[in-house]
Amino acid sequence: MTVTFYGQVSPMYLGYDDDAKSYGNLTDNGNSNCRIGLTLMQPAGSGLTFGMVLEAALGGPQCSGFAQVSDPIWIWQKTDIRKAEISLGGHFGTLFLGQGSMATDSVAARDLSGTALAGYVNRPDTAGSYSLRRRDGDLSGFTIGDVFKDYNGSTRKQIRYDTPGWNGLSLRGA
Repeated sequence: MTVTFYGQVSPMYLGYDDDAKSYGNLTDNGNSNCRIGLTLMQPAGSGLTFGMVLEAALGGPQCSGFAQVSDPIWIWQKTDIRKAEISLGGHFGTLFLGQGSMATDSVAARDLSGTALAGYVNRPDTAGSYSLRRRDGDLSGFTIGDVFKDYNGSTRKQIRYDTPGWNGLSLRGA
């Protein structure tokens, strides 16, 4: 059995200027938040592998929650559970069950440079709750998250199947 503990700390400073006022906050990076996790992998015979992943965000105030009218606080809640899934893999591919990555998780952020967050397209993860300001100075009611979409998947309760790879190509469905 292979057991791996992992985690990351990913704080950031978020600065936002809506042309009437500037805002700045030290926050948790909503693009890739602070988290801890545990992975278990166990060979099950006949070329099968059983796996389990448990992962949770640390509950820091997410940059996507800050706005002109709100400053989130540090609080842990059950929605911070990112992954709690089991898997069974073999020559047929891999089957996942539980809370985990949907088939399209992070697909909009894929690039060949390997820089991950440097070219990330999801503006709502960074500053999604800030409102846009009208020319007259009033807040519009439209937020960054309303006008910028990335069509990215997420982590949710799911049943997912990944095919085996063929010359670098594999398919996923959830």
